[in-house]
Amino acid sequence: MRLAYFAERFPVLAETPYFNIATGLLRHGHDVHVFAQSRPPAPHHPDVEALGLDARTFYPAIGRDAPWGERWKRAQALLHASPAGRHAMLRRALNPLRVGRRALSLEAFFEAGRFTTQLPFHAAYCAFGREGREAVRLRRLGAFDAPIAVSFRGRDITHAPRVRGPGLYRDVFRDASLLLPMCRAFVARLEALGAPRGRIVVHPTGIDVRQFAFRAPTPPVDGEPLRLVSVARLREKKGLTYAIEAVGRLLATGVRVCYEVAGDGPLRASLEQQVAAAGLGDAVRLRGALPPAEVRALMERSHVLLVPSVVASDGDEEGLPSVIKEALAVGLPVVATRHGGIPELVIPGETGLLAPERDAEALAQAIGEVLAARDQWGAYAARGRALVEREYDIELLNGRLVGLLSQMRRP
Repeated sequence: MRLAYFAERFPVLAETPYFNIATGLLRHGHDVHVFAQSRPPAPHHPDVEALGLDARTFYPAIGRDAPWGERWKRAQALLHASPAGRHAMLRRALNPLRVGRRALSLEAFFEAGRFTTQLPFHAAYCAFGREGREAVRLRRLGAFDAPIAVSFRGRDITHAPRVRGPGLYRDVFRDASLLLPMCRAFVARLEALGAPRGRIVVHPTGIDVRQFAFRAPTPPVDGEPLRLVSVARLREKKGLTYAIEAVGRLLATGVRVCYEVAGDGPLRASLEQQVAAAGLGDAVRLRGALPPAEVRALMERSHVLLVPSVVASDGDEEGLPSVIKEALAVGLPVVATRHGGIPELVIPGETGLLAPERDAEALAQAIGEVLAARDQWGAYAARGRALVEREYDIELLNGRLVGLLSQMRRP
């Protein structure tokens, strides 16, 4: 199958779950070509070189912030170098009646220009809702003619419609053949925005379970602190301020705790201030962004994963964080909030415990309950690993995705 894969930035080391879809399909013999808006700076995943992804990834010929004169010269050169049969498509990308202001900025022209020498595709896959809108626009211009599948993963289905309006995905819902929310919690959101139920198929984000060695959990012995870990971007929806407060509450009751957070982001300074103001510097460490191998090692030496997600003030929400799947794969119990798709994986009394959002006291209580149930950690771990292997293995999900894409037809 020849597949057009749409992404905003590619390759992004921090977005391994989405990257693994492209690499997994390549490894299974499919002809994947990636269409991205920008290439982030190194480091990149080693599979970029191993699979020759650079030669398979196409970016607009010039950046959006380039001077107008340079953009115009590059547009003329691209038009002259393109096959004559593609000139009509490129000229449509210059028509303001078709593409609005994106014609005057030449943005639509350079996006379409990536397809002038491409062979026909069997299917197009979009990693997020934003890319779905882009793919629909390009297909209407005649850049390609394949049926389109669009994944929805979090901010694109929670925050974006709130900011851009409920009609944001109207064209996507009309023209895409498949709508792929990454958790069951997002099905109702899609339907509320007008998505046709018959084209919605829940398709989770997977992990490579073979990269996560399972180990029987070892609860802390007498005198040893409970080692908590979070792996998250330091943003409001991650709820880390409540986790830090919960750690303070546990310490106040005599529970020894060591809490490490891997990740960076816009709230780092305020979280550091919170830790200092509460006198928690000996118990809480903000480690910053870490390479995947260090994150894995951090999780393996921890006792419990903490995922205190909340609905952010701008409406941004989680879907089902991949770090939960990774934690269960290595045998960690999870304490999380009832948020988004999290309850689909963190099942109280089976793989962890749940607390209400924005409730540090309830979060501390749930952590204490998991600690008190340390004799059940082995059963938690076994059930969690089995659930991840059964429902979130990237190999199984990529095989399922191939089947879905190969059966698509234009609506």
